[in-house]
Amino acid sequence: MNDHEDAYHDGHAAVGKGLLIGVVLGSLLWVAIIMGIMYLLR
Repeated sequence: MNDHEDAYHDGHAAVGKGLLIGVVLGSLLWVAIIMGIMYLLR
């Protein structure tokens, strides 16, 4: 029972880390796009 719960928690942490990385990369992508537009319009 404990092994199953540990595996569940590990999987949940991995999913959370994946989502966090996705959000960070997405934010950086948006910043790059906005900076590019601002640079072109300058």
